[in-house]
Amino acid sequence: MGLGQQIALVSIILGGGVRMASGDLSMPDFTAFLLYLLQLVAPVAIVASSISQLQAGLAARTRFDELLSLPQEADDTAPTGPVPVEGAPGVEFSDIAFGYDDEPVLGNLTFSAPRRGLTALVGHSGAGKSTVLTLIERFVHPDKGTIRVLGHDVMDWPLNELRRRVAYVDQSFTLLEGTVRDNLLLGCEAAPGDDVLLDALHSVALRDEVLRLPDGLDTVLGRATDLSGGQRQRLALARVLLTDADVFCWTNPPRSWTASTNSVCATWSRGLRRTAPWSSWPTDCLPCSMPITC
Repeated sequence: MGLGQQIALVSIILGGGVRMASGDLSMPDFTAFLLYLLQLVAPVAIVASSISQLQAGLAARTRFDELLSLPQEADDTAPTGPVPVEGAPGVEFSDIAFGYDDEPVLGNLTFSAPRRGLTALVGHSGAGKSTVLTLIERFVHPDKGTIRVLGHDVMDWPLNELRRRVAYVDQSFTLLEGTVRDNLLLGCEAAPGDDVLLDALHSVALRDEVLRLPDGLDTVLGRATDLSGGQRQRLALARVLLTDADVFCWTNPPRSWTASTNSVCATWSRGLRRTAPWSSWPTDCLPCSMPITC
């Protein structure tokens, strides 16, 4: 019985005592009323709790309905994708136009990003930098123009092969509610050994922090044990190192990064130049020595 129920019961007893003292209520009637009241407390509490759970369930159903109503991506049937063209740019945009509903975002955008090295797309907030990355991954489609990845039209790549070739880290550094191992292996075709996972964590200065967790790589994140914001960001970066992607898209890192996190990511990005990353950065978060293409 909660505090509110206890206060209500005491009030009823006091009120009933006053009425019995004045002769307006008999003892048997008051006793019967109390017994009925006590028997009704538990069912009423259950009904109130059920209504609250029902409301939560209806809200969850609304979110599921919104998710299920999203249009399904085309299921490509091609077993393998085309072979990357030797010497072709990593990403190439030709006269691309795109807009959300009736609001244009990109107009006649043309550029190419080399397959080796780091390229930064610089612009003010809302200029369409993240939109460019979503176009590469085919999360959205351009209104006109052609996008080429590794020398081939992006539409010629089977969707699963395209997203295997292009690694993407979003602004929120999304992780799964699962173990550290599960998050690292997301996108990996074959599960590497613990030494490989720990090497990837070491490259982003996260190895020691993970080993200090209760179950190490098998610690479940998101409930009793979780990582800090900066550690989650570095875990998402370590996940990219374990993939065999040819192109790496990294959208705006947050301005709230500490100096130590910026230093780790600058070192990490310089080491990643041996692959084929393509990045979008705000001007005040660029790693040192990064070539810029506007």
